[in-house]
Amino acid sequence: MNFDQRFYGLYEGIVINSDDPEKRGRVTLQVPQVTGSAETNWATAMTGAPLIYEFPYGSFQDFTDQTAASALQNYVMTLDTTDYSYGVRIVDNSKITFDNYGTFNLAWSGQFENTSSGVQDVTVWIRKNGVDVVGSSGFISVPARHGSTNGHTVAAWNYILNLEPGDYIQFMWHVENTAVSLVHYPVGTTPAHPSTASLIVTATFAGNYRPNPGAKVGVMYLGGDPNFPVWTGEMS
Repeated sequence: MNFDQRFYGLYEGIVINSDDPEKRGRVTLQVPQVTGSAETNWATAMTGAPLIYEFPYGSFQDFTDQTAASALQNYVMTLDTTDYSYGVRIVDNSKITFDNYGTFNLAWSGQFENTSSGVQDVTVWIRKNGVDVVGSSGFISVPARHGSTNGHTVAAWNYILNLEPGDYIQFMWHVENTAVSLVHYPVGTTPAHPSTASLIVTATFAGNYRPNPGAKVGVMYLGGDPNFPVWTGEMS
């Protein structure tokens, strides 16, 4: 587009396309006060500006015992409690579902118990949209039962993943012996201590944010030229 008029200040734009082929966080927009219903050129994100007022996150737990009925099957880990959530949610008690584009850090920890007299191994990995993520599995050895006390261990690590709106992640596991389970424990009394979740998962935004189509963002123009839009951040 070519304009004789210059446009200074901040305008409200509506995101049309955020799938930048150059992966630089650019978007195309409608800016009714400037371009009407026409779509702009690719608008660059303003460096150093707050691109979003609240980044997506989620913190989830499970307070049930999760068991494996067979050493020959894979099982989905479940989550029954949402502690904090914005743009990340649990679907069907296991699918950690994302509403926004971005790179996310997924961290997990599991409380394992072993009732057998031998050390037992567990394998844990993740699936993305129902497909196993290559290279995501880890092996855990759970100590044997000693005397009248079952073997216990907490395992934890994290993943960094690029995700799009509607993507979901599930944590998977299988055991070499069904004596191993994911367990929760109640509040302790002697001495007092908090309860223990069988599974904890957190998802935090790590970068590469893109607003979804339809989102409202602030728009400015380099030198006031409407042919060179810059988006400054989402508008609440």
